[in-house]
Amino acid sequence: MDNPKKTQPPFELLTMDEYARRLQVGRTTIFEWKSSGKLIPQQHFIQKGRVIRFIWELETIRSLHEIDTPDSEDVKPASVYTAEKGNYSSIKSAIDLNY
Repeated sequence: MDNPKKTQPPFELLTMDEYARRLQVGRTTIFEWKSSGKLIPQQHFIQKGRVIRFIWELETIRSLHEIDTPDSEDVKPASVYTAEKGNYSSIKSAIDLNY
């Protein structure tokens, strides 16, 4: 008997906390995005009454990241002071898609 390979579902439904953690932002940011229209119902989240679930899908997350990324090439990554090294190092804003 052949063992069928397990395939990943095309998307996951996440709670507010899970979604914020994966995007590396706070809950307040998610609420702001939702109220400003950056997060679109049925595309980014599903809500029934007080229950809300966010859609974690590669293409949706990429589109969110593109919306949030400035077009200007003059924008440089933030710098962070590292005490142990005693200097500033640049960091990139990245969303970890490896869940």
